[in-house]
Amino acid sequence: MGRRIAAAGLAAVLVVGCGRGADASAALADDICSQLQEASTPLERRVAQQELMETMEADAGEGKASFVEVLTAMGERCPTESAQLLGAGAQDHDVRLTVEGCRDNKASGTVTNEGDTTVTVRVGVRIVDGDDTLLDTSSTLVDGLEPGQKGRWEAYHSVDDAGFTCKGEVEQVTPQ
Repeated sequence: MGRRIAAAGLAAVLVVGCGRGADASAALADDICSQLQEASTPLERRVAQQELMETMEADAGEGKASFVEVLTAMGERCPTESAQLLGAGAQDHDVRLTVEGCRDNKASGTVTNEGDTTVTVRVGVRIVDGDDTLLDTSSTLVDGLEPGQKGRWEAYHSVDDAGFTCKGEVEQVTPQ
């Protein structure tokens, strides 16, 4: 519940900017950086990232903070967190992905780090019908996967009909 209040607070920061996009960008960057720096779990980091995206989409317009301005300000205030948000440092790593479950509203599987560094893996899931028509997409993170370690992932989707398939892919691998 506190996160929803935070999202409303971020939206207010953009509105309070009163036509001064740079001020609103700086304030929003400060808020997002604080949330990312205080996040202690992958879920908390993902919530902070999602709030940034939702706030930017909801409050786009003249006099509001632009996405580029916010990211630039974040790059100055919290370079490590903003680089992770953008996937900077992401590179090809030896990871293996399996899709083991594909049920109504949920896909699941494992990802194995076959490389030599600890990584965060973003798993993307595409839900398709028998004709390979895209029905829904979802993604999830497996954070702190050490060399040789296998981690479970779950991604939730909106499809609850018969006759669909879950296709998983490694979207991004970022070393820690």
